[in-house]
Amino acid sequence: MVSKSGYARQMVQDMFDLLKLESGEVDLNLEKVAVAQFITDVAERFRIEMEATGKKVELLVQETGKSVKMERWLELDIHRMMRVMQNLLDNAVKFSRGSGDRIELKWEVQADKFRVEVTDFGRGIEPALLPFVFNRFYVQKNANPNGSGIGLSVVKEIIERHRGEVGVRSVVGKGSTFFFTIPLSPQNS
Repeated sequence: MVSKSGYARQMVQDMFDLLKLESGEVDLNLEKVAVAQFITDVAERFRIEMEATGKKVELLVQETGKSVKMERWLELDIHRMMRVMQNLLDNAVKFSRGSGDRIELKWEVQADKFRVEVTDFGRGIEPALLPFVFNRFYVQKNANPNGSGIGLSVVKEIIERHRGEVGVRSVVGKGSTFFFTIPLSPQNS
């Protein structure tokens, strides 16, 4: 019963947060953060949480594209962006079960954007369903019967509030990659 009440409490909190985000009532608490530090913090937090739960998940963290010689910066609401990453990584764990439990976290600094990809190697999503995965209350009942359908909506709202974009690629039987891009902070600010 405790897990059901905890789940219900989290669902109510998620819904409340989503409504506030959608209405524009939430002011982001933006901080300047180094790209490399953000990724390091995300990976470390995820590893600690997985160890605490006893789950065995391989997390591959890698930078893609060309190496960046100088440090690049982001303007983020750290709390909300950690929530984005937690949601994407938790979903990847959930949908990788039985598929080697391997997750990839890739990041890249593009000309004026920061791109993150979270990939699972699970069952994937049918192409016809991809346009709906970020919709509020959308749940694939056969894949996630206990899901609320709120998590990816919250991800989308937070990324859009950071002036970014979110998306997904998926191949049935091979897995899914959820990604987002957000603008880099101007270099000299």
